[in-house]
Amino acid sequence: SAIPELPYEHFNYEKVHGQCCENVIGFVPIPVGVAGPMLIDDREFYLPMATTEGALIASTTRGCKAITLSGGASTHITRDGMTRAPVLGAPSAGVALQVQNFVESNFDDLAKSFNSTSRFAK
Repeated sequence: SAIPELPYEHFNYEKVHGQCCENVIGFVPIPVGVAGPMLIDDREFYLPMATTEGALIASTTRGCKAITLSGGASTHITRDGMTRAPVLGAPSAGVALQVQNFVESNFDDLAKSFNSTSRFAK
């Protein structure tokens, strides 16, 4: 083992080879707890969380309870995919939609400006 204390035996490396980690030399077991329930799109979900941070799951469960008691969360998928691009924050879903519309309407100008900042950002 490259790091003597790092566990490496009894792990199914076929699950990660060529998929989600390069140059695998071991694994780290992390405790998994569950937060919730949380009401999302009128369905209750429990949220598995891997963490070593004390009280994180209890805190998340309190947040789930607050969201559920206020009517739950609703989701909307506008586009399904993966990207490596700048992230923009917005104070609400409505403002986010306005930003999305602006970006889509001005994409060529924004891309030209963004691409001028780096030869790697294209």
